[in-house]
Amino acid sequence: MDHFNPNIVELPSCPHRGSLSVDLQAYISYPSVSFVYALVGICSLVFALITAFKYNFVEVYNVKVRKPSISNAYWIVYYVALFLRTIVDSVKFALPRQISYDVDMALIISSLCMNAISIYGLTLALNHQRLYRSSFAPREQEKPRQTPIKTNATTPTEKAALVPRAEPTSSSFKDFFFSLESLFTLMLLIVMTSLFFLFAFSTQKFSEAEWVTYLVLYAVQRLPVAALMIVILLNKNEAEGPGPLSKFFLISACLCTLVNDLPLTLWSEVIGPSSCVIFVGSYVDLVHLSFCVGIVLFFVFLRREFKRNEEECRWRIVSERREYFDFRDF
Repeated sequence: MDHFNPNIVELPSCPHRGSLSVDLQAYISYPSVSFVYALVGICSLVFALITAFKYNFVEVYNVKVRKPSISNAYWIVYYVALFLRTIVDSVKFALPRQISYDVDMALIISSLCMNAISIYGLTLALNHQRLYRSSFAPREQEKPRQTPIKTNATTPTEKAALVPRAEPTSSSFKDFFFSLESLFTLMLLIVMTSLFFLFAFSTQKFSEAEWVTYLVLYAVQRLPVAALMIVILLNKNEAEGPGPLSKFFLISACLCTLVNDLPLTLWSEVIGPSSCVIFVGSYVDLVHLSFCVGIVLFFVFLRREFKRNEEECRWRIVSERREYFDFRDF
């Protein structure tokens, strides 16, 4: 865990004092690092809002309907958790270098918890992609409806017909309990519990065993992301799955976000001591910027998948609506 503490492992502080008219280091311990985290956080929040208000439903007859084939709720979870995590990290690297141990640990654990939740959201998003936007899974089946009744439909009735009917609670719980989602949730709970115990019972310095334990749990939580991505990439049916360009965006995003799996201080050790080679930042900052590129590519991927399924989803909703109403009345 010492690798998460920039006071123990050297981390470049850019820009250098005197290189700008304003001495940023007088106010922010690591200006470039804090700025990059803030940039990733702002991008994540913007993508979460755009996805929630534009790419999470279709509108039919002035009614907003969300079907599994176009739902991006899990991507919203991913971006919101990522926003919270990066804002915490931005604050952590902006605070004075000599802060109390409790404050430092609270920030580190909070960041790691948000990171675990973001991985959880990403895993659910990719699993949702596998289930509803891939030829590996059966397409959405229409449920049997009652015989249509000719009536002058009112607006509430129309809306009721457009909104998908919810399954019984017991059935939904049973389906969840025996699904991959329950396994992913269990992984998240184990990681969160381990972080709690690390924070509650750790001394001033984490032992090697504690550090290895966390890394193992983190790697186990990351494995489903890699497995689901491979399954999606193996889909050869472009008519019922992502096309080659979308797959390129997906794998590129996953590779770019891998830099986030290692703390910046560890990247600093791998790259070696470096000055502010790009004036306002170091090689470590340059590597970290690829993480920002990764979340942009994830957004491009989810948007392309939404557009690919949008029209078909809209026509399916219209088809279901015809079972309820006689269109001669319109």
